[in-house]
Amino acid sequence: MLIDPLFLLTLLLGASVSLFFLFSDHRRRNLGVLERAVPMDLTPLEFKEIPPRRRKNTMVLLQEQIVKSLGHRYIGRFDASVVSWDDAPIVHMVLERKYPANCLPQDLRPEDLFQTGLYALALMESGFSCSSTQLVVVYCLQERALKCKRSSDSSKCVKCKDARVFSRSFRPEKLLRELKRLDEIWYSGRVPKPQPSVLNCRVCPFGSSICDYSES
Repeated sequence: MLIDPLFLLTLLLGASVSLFFLFSDHRRRNLGVLERAVPMDLTPLEFKEIPPRRRKNTMVLLQEQIVKSLGHRYIGRFDASVVSWDDAPIVHMVLERKYPANCLPQDLRPEDLFQTGLYALALMESGFSCSSTQLVVVYCLQERALKCKRSSDSSKCVKCKDARVFSRSFRPEKLLRELKRLDEIWYSGRVPKPQPSVLNCRVCPFGSSICDYSES
């Protein structure tokens, strides 16, 4: 059966418009979360220890805080995270900023999503609920970022027209599968499999240079 080219073009245009509004809606929701969040100079542990009588129905913005994973033995520092209290401490968002030198990536880089997910996983292991956490990665050119002088207002980064913003739902099961594979290399001495692309070396625990395990 022949398909009318005009019908096919209309279908493709409709799908593109739907995706545009979907991404715009995600950006608006993330912006709303950031704009409602109140900055507080607290560590995640200090936030968890706030007495029940002082827990207001308020979103809190934590910035530049160290997190530790007890299950996988890594330490990192997230750029920003929006948290609140309900029956348990909740993570609404983990935000990571990246500053490329020359050009903004067209798509979200897997290694950047992986890094942001590690921060969320460490928070989840420490007792935060991450069932609806959004992982947000903001790309901004270094020259443009210097003009902003890294404003403490994270909402400016999300709504900045010069930035490229990506958002994904936190999926711990996918991250844990990847960590299991990496843990075998880091802690169990499993020999890495040769990889055909040097791009795979970005997340390799042995470093970023080409080594004997690269096929390139």
